[in-house]
Amino acid sequence: MHELQALLSELQILFNKAKTVDETDVFNIFRLLRKESDEVNLHSRFLAELLDPHGTHGCGNTFLRLFLEQCGIKPTEFHIDTARMLRESNRIDILLHTNQEAVIIENKIWAGDQDKQLERYADIISGRRLRYRILYLTPHGHEPSQQSVGKLADRADFRELITCISYADHIQPWIQACIKEAALHLPLRETLVQYISLIKSITGNTMSEAEKQSVLALMKSGDNILNAHVLVRNWNHVRWHTEWDFWEDLAKVVEADGYIISSERRYTDELISRVVHYSRNRNPWYGIGLPLPTSEFTGGPLKLLIERGDSRMYYGIVIPVADETVKKQIYDAVKKATEHLHCGSSPGWPIWVHTRRNIDFEGFHHEDTLQLANPAVRQETIRELWQDVQAFLQQLNEDFAQAEIVPAVST
Repeated sequence: MHELQALLSELQILFNKAKTVDETDVFNIFRLLRKESDEVNLHSRFLAELLDPHGTHGCGNTFLRLFLEQCGIKPTEFHIDTARMLRESNRIDILLHTNQEAVIIENKIWAGDQDKQLERYADIISGRRLRYRILYLTPHGHEPSQQSVGKLADRADFRELITCISYADHIQPWIQACIKEAALHLPLRETLVQYISLIKSITGNTMSEAEKQSVLALMKSGDNILNAHVLVRNWNHVRWHTEWDFWEDLAKVVEADGYIISSERRYTDELISRVVHYSRNRNPWYGIGLPLPTSEFTGGPLKLLIERGDSRMYYGIVIPVADETVKKQIYDAVKKATEHLHCGSSPGWPIWVHTRRNIDFEGFHHEDTLQLANPAVRQETIRELWQDVQAFLQQLNEDFAQAEIVPAVST
C-alpha cells in the first residue's frame, strides 16, 4: 500500500501541473454564450450547422462526408450528393436525409430519455418510406434506455438499426478532421478548436498528449503499473461504495428534516450492484422520493424525486396517480404554474432541474462525481443539494399560491 500511495502522490503532482496550465487558457466563446451542456441551443445547433451541406461554413458536404466515415456509414448507405439537414423536425435533434434514406441523430448529454422517444422517431421516418439508421450520441457512448427504444428492441436488425456514438470517440476525432479541412478558413478553424476544448470538458478528457505521455512514463517506472492495476481491479468496488454512501448520507439528511422516503423507486444495494456490474437488465431510474401533501386544487398527490438516471442527476416533481385523466390535470396545473422558471419538463415530469454539481454515477468520470468518494466533499455536496431542493420546493409553494393553487408542498 505504501507503493500505491507513492504512485498516487506522483500522479497528483502531474495533475496539478495540468490544472495550472488549463487555468491560464479559460477563454471559450461557447461557454460565454451558452451553458457547456446545453444540448439543443449549443451542441445540436452547432453540429447541425457543420453537417448541413448548405451551411455557412462554406465547405459543402465535406464535413458531412467526414462525419459519416467516422460513424462507419458507407457512401452506398447514404448518398451525400443529395443530402439535406433538418434540425428539430418532429422534435428529432438532427435529421439527415435524401429521397431514399435518412440518418436520425439523437443528442443526449445530460438529459434523460423520454418514453418511446426513439420508437416514435422511427415511426415518423418509416412513414416517409425512407431507409434509416439512428445514431444515439452521448458523451461516452452509452446505450439508450429500454423506455426510449420501445418496440424497436424486438426487431431482428436492432443492433444495426441503432448505433451508439460518443463525443469522446466520434465527435472529437471528427472535429479534428474538420479542422484540417478548414486550415485556410481561420475564423472557422479557431471556432472548431474551441469546440474541441468544450468536448474535452464534457467528456472529462482534458489531458494533453504531453500529459498523457508523462503518465505513461510514470507507469513504466518500477512497479507502478502493478500498483495501478490494483486500482483498476477495484474500480467497480469504488464506484459502488461511492454511490451507496452518497444515497445513504443524503437519506439521513432528508429524514432528519422530517421527510418520509417512499419505497417506490428508492435506491437499494441490489439496484446499485446491477448498474455497476452489468451492462444489460439494469435499471438506473432510482433515487429518493418524498411524498408531498395533496393539493386541494388538483385533488391529487405530488412527489419530489431526486433521481440518478443514466446521466447527470436531476430532481423534480412526478405524479404518483394511476388515473391518466387525473394525472394529466395535475401535470398541466403544475407545468402552467411553473413555466416561467424555464426548467425542464418531460412526460411524467411537469418540472425538473439538474443538480448544481455534475453528479453522474453512470459515467463516473466527472470531477464532481469522483470527489464524492471523499466524505468531506460528499457531505458538502449533499448539504448544497438539499438546500437547492428546499429552495425548489419553496419556489413551488410561491408559484402555486400565485396561480391560486393551494400549496402542495411543505418545506
